[in-house]
Amino acid sequence: MKPYIFWTFISILTVAFYHLILKQFQVLGYNNTLALIWLHVIMLIFLCISYYKNQGNITEVFTKVITDKKFLLMALVAGFFSYITHDFGYYSFLQYRNPGYFEALINAEALVVLVLSIFLFNSHFGLQELFGALLIIVGTIILAYKESKS
Repeated sequence: MKPYIFWTFISILTVAFYHLILKQFQVLGYNNTLALIWLHVIMLIFLCISYYKNQGNITEVFTKVITDKKFLLMALVAGFFSYITHDFGYYSFLQYRNPGYFEALINAEALVVLVLSIFLFNSHFGLQELFGALLIIVGTIILAYKESKS
């Protein structure tokens, strides 16, 4: 198994725990926005530690990119999308009776990434990818229908 595949499976577990903890914040009555802010502050600390460990110079976090307008614009746009994803997504997540339904539905974004990657990165799209995409679409429709009827 290639190492990145192993780390993908580790990420599946960590994102599951992350979302279950988010749901627990709601169950315990904590302010959702404050929870998200603190989760991201702590994540930023871990990212800085990781960068320092791997690159050795923490000042590069700022000095390497501060004059790169293309990088800053891309980070600004991605940061805005991240905000929308977390703010609206988190609100939606908390409304589902089963957080797993939200996870399955939100991860249908893989279809958008799949299609856009064909055009942006000249990625391959064959019969297996088409079959997988159709399964995702059918599963998404079934879960959305089931949730809307509950």
